[in-house]
Amino acid sequence: MRLLYFETCASEAEEVRDALACSGFGEPCVTSRLADFEASLGQEAWAAVLAEYRDPQWRGHPALQLARKRLPATPFIFLSSATGGDLAGACIGAGATDYVLKSRLWRLPIAMRSAIDTAESRTALSRVKAALQASEAEEVAILSTMTDGVIMLGTDGSIRMANPAAERIFGYPPGGLVGVSVRDVMPEPDGAQRDATHPAAPAPATAGGREQTGRRKSGDPFPVEFAESTIDISGRTYFTRVVRDISARKELEAELAHAQKMEATGRMAAAVAHEINNVMTVVSGQSELLLGTDSVPREVAEGLKTIDRALERVQDLVHQLLVFSRRNPFNPHTFDLNENIRKSESMLRLLLGRQSLLVMDLEEEPLPVFADPAQMDQVLVNLVVNARDAMPQGGTLTIRTRRGARPGGTDAQAADLERSIGLSVSDTGTGISPEVKSKIFDPFFTTKPAGKGTGLGLSTVHGIVSRCKGRIEVDTMPGKGTHFHLMFPSAELATGG
Repeated sequence: MRLLYFETCASEAEEVRDALACSGFGEPCVTSRLADFEASLGQEAWAAVLAEYRDPQWRGHPALQLARKRLPATPFIFLSSATGGDLAGACIGAGATDYVLKSRLWRLPIAMRSAIDTAESRTALSRVKAALQASEAEEVAILSTMTDGVIMLGTDGSIRMANPAAERIFGYPPGGLVGVSVRDVMPEPDGAQRDATHPAAPAPATAGGREQTGRRKSGDPFPVEFAESTIDISGRTYFTRVVRDISARKELEAELAHAQKMEATGRMAAAVAHEINNVMTVVSGQSELLLGTDSVPREVAEGLKTIDRALERVQDLVHQLLVFSRRNPFNPHTFDLNENIRKSESMLRLLLGRQSLLVMDLEEEPLPVFADPAQMDQVLVNLVVNARDAMPQGGTLTIRTRRGARPGGTDAQAADLERSIGLSVSDTGTGISPEVKSKIFDPFFTTKPAGKGTGLGLSTVHGIVSRCKGRIEVDTMPGKGTHFHLMFPSAELATGG
């Protein structure tokens, strides 16, 4: 154990050295000059520092000032021949650990051991506090950077703690979730069983977490997945929930299910189209053969011509089936979408009819896309025909193109917006109800009377847009018109440029 001792009297230093050595502390390092004492303070890790004090009144001491400046946590003991009722208290009040009279050196080992033990205890406590603070800081950092929400609940169901991700998920400001009932943000489904002892506990969860409907501060519902565990702190029970917003996952699952359904229907449509083609070939050939015979009565000839006109309609249906199933020839190349629309303008006006107004709002600069121009025409024709049927008393149809954003709005989810091409077709017609909107892209689904539609128009549009690596969205409301928003990658994106 290394001890540093400042003493100007050699004989008194010898007495102190003997007292310490006999008590098992070992001989101290004695310095008689203040400069040497100051230099020694920084040379070693001293277990304790001792210094003489000779003034009968407390007037300060340079050794104490130096020791407290350089080694503030190291025990410092004054050894003095001066006596006085207030002197010891003044020394300790100035920062000394203890005050021992040289006439009572038998007390020095006791004071040394007490001071050193106290210092070691304080050092250990400081280390524990530092470790605890570091651990708490790590926990706070982990909770703050987690993408999943974490909330802690009391048995009454009130939220006691929430990390930033939970506040973001439920739409609350920082600190806004504390005190809120968990039933306000995660209302239990009807019929869920509650534990009478712990009303905050949810119904048993399935493996991998439990799905439930969450509710944001705005009141909007959204799907969440969470797992819960129980913890005991100081005899009290709490629940911790790790919550994840699965809105995006649910959308992807719905898109995947729809894509799989469309793929299966497409294969069936291709097979049906092939069989219809076989039948059409026979009927068309026989009709042409009979029409080429001079002996066919006029009434029969008129009937054969009616058959030919019906075959043309069937041929159009087969063409739509092939487009939908992606079995027809696909000849993509780079072309200007605006120029392609302008070339079709006259045909689109004829399809729309005189009762309705066609407004062309096209971007001034060229918009190069990589697609099949003929199929892009098919997209426009199908959307215009749908719009015409939705405006039986007339209205306005607007075709708009834009670069870098969804025409008619913003699209924060689109990747590479600056290099994307947007096309929108908007009408002022009757609109579409939510029930019907969810089915409009389903093959063969139609709300038109029998004989007025095949139910393949929008399915074909969806197939063509998907084939061009684009996507389609619909904004509609009964009585408010319908807006089809199509997003295509620009030619440089589609071709890897």
